[in-house]
Amino acid sequence: MKRNIITLGLVVLLLGSFACAAADKPIQVFILAGQSNMEGKARLRVMEHQAFKGDNKERYKKFTDGSGKWKTRDDVWIKFLDRHGKLTVGYGSPRCCGPELDFGFTLGDYVDAPVLLIKTAWGGKTLGRDFRPPSSGYPDDATLKAELDSARKRNPKAAMADIKARYGHYYREMVKEVRATLINRDTLFPELKGKTFRIAGFVWFQGWNEQYNDTYIANYDKNLQNLIRDVRKEFKVPKMPFIVGEFGCDGPKGRYVNQKKLDIRKAQAAFKKNKEFDGNADFVSTTVFWDYEIEKMYEDTKKIRRGLASGKMTKTQAQAIKDRFAQHGSDKGYHYLGSPKIYCDMGRAFAQGMIKLLKGQAK
Repeated sequence: MKRNIITLGLVVLLLGSFACAAADKPIQVFILAGQSNMEGKARLRVMEHQAFKGDNKERYKKFTDGSGKWKTRDDVWIKFLDRHGKLTVGYGSPRCCGPELDFGFTLGDYVDAPVLLIKTAWGGKTLGRDFRPPSSGYPDDATLKAELDSARKRNPKAAMADIKARYGHYYREMVKEVRATLINRDTLFPELKGKTFRIAGFVWFQGWNEQYNDTYIANYDKNLQNLIRDVRKEFKVPKMPFIVGEFGCDGPKGRYVNQKKLDIRKAQAAFKKNKEFDGNADFVSTTVFWDYEIEKMYEDTKKIRRGLASGKMTKTQAQAIKDRFAQHGSDKGYHYLGSPKIYCDMGRAFAQGMIKLLKGQAK
């Protein structure tokens, strides 16, 4: 009996030592950057239906506490613009979720240390101009002059300095947001007070707005490689694990997939050809998570007005179509149909890609 007590005591002591070791580790900081789909557009009302009433409860089980409420992580924190706290649902656009949720839950289960997600995302932004990295410099003089001439048609007082200021503005805002969060982490996250930190990874998820400028598409590969290098230099992490999420709206070959979208996807993956990024950066496909059944539900909602006007559809039928889509999606195709399933699947894939890089660097 005495031997059993001693053995149990040693086990408790070892477990306590492991817990203390984990608690003493630096905060592992992951930066999530991009445009509206990094913000996240899956409405919570849809997610609530799916998790607590729908036919896909198992997919959302890990986000719930088993009593009909959302789970809050005790080991993962998040900052997204004016919101901050322990990770749970609702850190997308207002009343929405995005890829951060499953990313944080999956990564939190793997990382044996406190995890902090800093999300810096703004809708409708390009890599070619808004997030343009410092190493890419400015476009040629002819392009800048053409933009100035266009701006002066709206505002005669526009100056070249105004035009140049737009280039890289959101890259600088991203850096500013990350630095401010880390400087103020004790105030923002009292539970992490006094802890050191290390920037452990970066996820880039963007692409939609690039399709409206052929030059941006042509230079996407160069700008993306510069972004990876510049972010690493900015935060002094030479081999920072870097995940590029594919611009996968409309799926691999849906009715709305055009050549420009395909060109952007190809450009996003092109950095993989550069040996410089072997083992420290990876491309994660998102087209594989597109759900054509939900797309069909959304397309059906677009037929309601004409159906009612022609008399071929009753109000009851129209409401049934709306209700069906509302149980699965909440937005248009460019926001992945506002589907929490798609956003969570993408977030988990980003985390799995990040974990793969972390494991590779740990060898």
